[in-house]
Amino acid sequence: MTVYLSTSCYGRISVSNAIKQCQKIAGNFVEISAPHDYQSMDDLKEVLKGFRDKGVNFALHNYFPAPKSPFVLNMAASDSITYNKTEELIKNAFCLADYAESPIYGIHAGYLAKAKAGEDGYFIFSDEEESYKTALENTIKFVNNILKYKPKNLTFIIENLFPSPKKRHSLNCSYEEIKELMNSLPNEVGILLDLGHFNISSNILGFNRHKALDKLVNNFFGRIKEIHISENNGFKDEHLAVKENSWQLEIIKDISSQDINKNIIYCIEARKATEKEILNSVNLVNSILN
Repeated sequence: MTVYLSTSCYGRISVSNAIKQCQKIAGNFVEISAPHDYQSMDDLKEVLKGFRDKGVNFALHNYFPAPKSPFVLNMAASDSITYNKTEELIKNAFCLADYAESPIYGIHAGYLAKAKAGEDGYFIFSDEEESYKTALENTIKFVNNILKYKPKNLTFIIENLFPSPKKRHSLNCSYEEIKELMNSLPNEVGILLDLGHFNISSNILGFNRHKALDKLVNNFFGRIKEIHISENNGFKDEHLAVKENSWQLEIIKDISSQDINKNIIYCIEARKATEKEILNSVNLVNSILN
């Protein structure tokens, strides 16, 4: 088992160049994410085939493939425009995942309000928002519909999110919310556990992250298909490199020891790190997995 590296660590360049950058550090284990330049589906199929022929293992995540006109992907959207754009992007992701032989496609759970991406990459949310209940119902309906288009060998997985210090904009932020969503969806839908997001939620919502993770692992272990790894200050999704004494390494050691069949993909999302820091992060996680 070897840790994957997210192409989000090398954003704003072509997918092909981002994969090559990841290969320099993580070898043939790459998660394709965002942000990347727009490319046609035919071009992306050719890119993926070329790397697959050379032995690259892929996982696909969220805002990929990049659309011509940028928007915020949101399964919980009530407006038809965002809904249709989200559906189209996911269908394209399904197609590419099948083509790349990716075992998973992971996506964020959704948001209570419309949003646009700021220049710093963080979302700016509208003041008008849905209730949590309505947004959750929207996501459940969306997922049940999109599963009809999913390739047989692909597992659709949903990522936990986090609130901001001032306001709740996101679904799926705590163990209780993950439990509610997972229990409302078919068992075939898996979990993308983002440890950095969980750290933020535990601080802002005031719960014990270790106890909450214990419950998540004990009750939903079989549905955890990917784990995202990055550091932050506990209040902002900073996507920093993994530290040598990180609490996340303890969690990875515990979960990987239980993952007898090696079904879980571990992926580093250190977008705001130097090459040296990313390499160190890869080595730290691989020292546990290997």
